[in-house]
Formats: sequence, C-alpha cells, structure tokens
Amino acid sequence: PLAREAGSHITVRQELRDKQTTLAEEVEEHATTKRLLEEEKAKAVEASTQIKRLQKQNEELQQQQHLEHHKQLLQQEKQQHLQQQKGQSQQEQQRLNQQWEQLQEQHQHELQQLHCQQQLQLQRLRRAFGFQS
Repeated sequence: PLAREAGSHITVRQELRDKQTTLAEEVEEHATTKRLLEEEKAKAVEASTQIKRLQKQNEELQQQQHLEHHKQLLQQEKQQHLQQQKGQSQQEQQRLNQQWEQLQEQHQHELQQLHCQQQLQLQRLRRAFGFQS
C-alpha cells in the first residue's frame, strides 16, 4: 500500500511538472506573439506616418504647381504689356513669348517629374508596409 501511494505521489508530481512545463511554454509563446504584434503595430504606425507625410508633400506640390501657373500667367501679361509699351516689333514679341513658353514647359515638366517621383515613393512605402494602393 505504501509503495502504491508513493508511486501515486510520483505520478501526480510528474503530471504537475508536465503541466507546469506546458504552462511555461504557453506563457512564453503568448509573450512572443504579443511582442510580434507590438512590432507590427509599430511598423504600421510608422508606415501611416510616412504615408501622411508624403500625402502632405504631394498636396503642397499640387498647390505649388497651381501657384506657378498663375504666376506664369501674370508674368506673361506683364511681359506683353511691357512689350507693347516699348513698341517692340511683333517678331521680337513672338520670340520672347516663345522663350517664355519653353521655360514654362520645362518648369511644368520638372514639377510633373517631381510629382511622379513622390507618387512612386508613396507606392513603394505602401507596398513595403503592406498597404493596398
């Protein structure tokens, strides 16, 4: 009877140790999962911040393009007025207008390239952080 009871105690102790080990493993697994979730959350927050920053830059670029366009129109009007006041020939005025248009096109092209680069950067960031575009 004592041997059976001692064996029973040993079995109970072994079962308790097994349960304790299993519990420790589950706690460790839970802690790892929690840490990974926190890391993913931090990445998502960072991605969101970067996306918002790029969207703001994009909006500012669009505003700048809009202002540049108005500035160019005003400059053209001013140039035409000055040309008329000075009484320069029609040929000279056409040459200056053509130069001005070339400069406008070049500037507009550069602004569009910058806009495209920002859009590509935004897409890359969204892909890098798992956001759908």
